[in-house]
Amino acid sequence: MLNQKNRQLMIENLQDSLRLVRHLMKFGNEQFAEAIGETRQIINDLESKKIKMSPTQYVAISALIDSYFENHEDMLFELKTIIDSDGKNYEEEYETSFKDNSLLKRWFEDFIDHEVNSEADTEIDSEIDSETDSEINSEGEEVSFKDDNIEKFLAETGIDL
Repeated sequence: MLNQKNRQLMIENLQDSLRLVRHLMKFGNEQFAEAIGETRQIINDLESKKIKMSPTQYVAISALIDSYFENHEDMLFELKTIIDSDGKNYEEEYETSFKDNSLLKRWFEDFIDHEVNSEADTEIDSEIDSETDSEINSEGEEVSFKDDNIEKFLAETGIDL
């Protein structure tokens, strides 16, 4: 389970590695900044640690990194080594910034892999599922909220985790 302390470690480790990661991706400051909706100065300040990386910046940068390395899988080992190398900030349960070669999947894993911990919660969830497992969208199509449709939804909307 990823707690707030471990998320902060992920942010710090990415910020500590940002310049090397950007160079590995062959991005200039301006190109990198534009890709995540920031200014060149913000990227300079993050890399020089004049400012701390926010969770929102972490998510934006992680999305760019995940997208880039999805098309450059041959460089994943180098990326993981740079971000999770020795000397970085760690907690015993922290282990890595990645899940399935993705920074975002690790960041959001508690929301994606949520497990029900009690029978009462399971019963409530079953009742909710039976009541709200589908709905008619604005185009008159039935939309299901079952887990097996999440991947289809992500593909249709262009969201890439």
